[in-house]
Amino acid sequence: MKRIWIFVGLAATALAHGSEVVSEVSWSKLKASDQLLAGEVVVPDTGAVRECLKITGASGRPVQILSVKAPGISKTVWAINGQIRYEDVEGAGYMEMWSVFPSGSRYFSRTMDVTGPMGQLTGSSGWRPFVLPFFSKEGEPAPAELIVNVVLPGRGTVYVGPLRIAQFLPGESPFEDTSGWWSSQTGGCIGALLGVFGGLAGGLVGWLVGVGKGRQFVLSMMKLMCVVGSLALAAGLFSVIGRQPYHVYYPLLLGGVLYVVLFACTFRTIGRRYAQLELRKMSAMDSR
Repeated sequence: MKRIWIFVGLAATALAHGSEVVSEVSWSKLKASDQLLAGEVVVPDTGAVRECLKITGASGRPVQILSVKAPGISKTVWAINGQIRYEDVEGAGYMEMWSVFPSGSRYFSRTMDVTGPMGQLTGSSGWRPFVLPFFSKEGEPAPAELIVNVVLPGRGTVYVGPLRIAQFLPGESPFEDTSGWWSSQTGGCIGALLGVFGGLAGGLVGWLVGVGKGRQFVLSMMKLMCVVGSLALAAGLFSVIGRQPYHVYYPLLLGGVLYVVLFACTFRTIGRRYAQLELRKMSAMDSR
C-alpha cells in the first residue's frame, strides 16, 4: 500500500503544471464601465457560457472587441482563449489577436486553421473553444497591449463568450483548456495534495499495521480517507455531468477512486489483522 500511494503522489505532483490565468474579461463589466468597444452583450440560451458578445458581419473589416493595455504578461508564451459560436458566416472569418510591443512593433495570431481551437469561422457552429496564442523569445520585452478583433468577410453572426488572458512556461501548451472551476495549475495542485496526503497516510497505516500498534488511530484515519475519497469522487462525477474540462474532473476522480478502493477495500482486512494480533498477544499472556 505504501508503494502504491507514493507512486500516486509522485504522479500527481508531475501534473502540477499548466497555464496561469492573468486576467478574465467580462463583457457585462466592460459595458457597465462604458468600456465596451463593439457588439451587444447578450445572455445565451444554452448553459455553455453565462454571457457573450454578439457581433454581426462587417464585410471584411476588423471589428475590435477588446484592447488590454499593460496586460501583465511576464512569461514568453501567452494566449487569449474562450468559447465561441457562430451562425451563417459567409466565407472564412477569423478571430485575431495583435500583440503590440513597447517599440511599436505588432504581431498577430489568427484562427485560420481548418479545425481545432484555431479553426476558421465559417458556416455555423455550436459553442466550441478557441485560442489565440503567441510565442515570444527569452529576453524579449512583454507586450504593452493586446488587441482582439473579429473579422467576417460577409454576413454572419458571432457570439464570443468571456475571455481569459493566460501565460505559460516554456514547454507548456497554450492550447490547453483553461475553462472550468479552476485552472489546470490548480487542478494539478489538487491532484498533488490528494496524492501526497494519500501516500503519507498509506505509508503510516502500513507501518503501524506492520508493528501492530495504533489500532484506533489507524481505523479512524482509514474512515477519514474513505470520507475524503467519497467526497472527491462525488465532486468528480458532478464535474463530469457539468461538462467541466479534464483538468477539473480528472484529479478528483483519480483521487476519489484510489482513496475509496484502497482504504475502503482494506478496512476489514486491517481490522481482522489487528484482531489477530490482539488474540496472539492474549494467548501469549495466558501461556505464561
